[in-house]
Amino acid sequence: MERERVAAELPPSMREWIADADARIWERIAREIAARVVARLMSGAWPGEAGWNRALHDALLRDPSPAVRAMAADLGTGRASRAWSRGAVAVAACEFLGLHGAGAWRDVRDLAGRKAARIRRSAA
Repeated sequence: MERERVAAELPPSMREWIADADARIWERIAREIAARVVARLMSGAWPGEAGWNRALHDALLRDPSPAVRAMAADLGTGRASRAWSRGAVAVAACEFLGLHGAGAWRDVRDLAGRKAARIRRSAA
């Protein structure tokens, strides 16, 4: 796992608290962070819209999250591009944070879907 990348997503006080935590805690927190990153990258009027919407993509490149910024840059955008899929973005987030295996990918994808559903319900 990329502990430095995970820690960069946390508030300073939590970074101190988790510094000597068990590997299982780091893994759980990394999955939660990855799901939040995926939900953020999939935001917009249509899920994955930043794959073709340059204005939304540019906004993600200025996001406070280092992971969101880095992944938006890696995923790219353009008129010929298609919308990003939640599954592909989940795999990319897992790779970025050093979470390996299909179990992590599925967990992050599913967590991100639940987070996105809560966001849509609260916006309505």
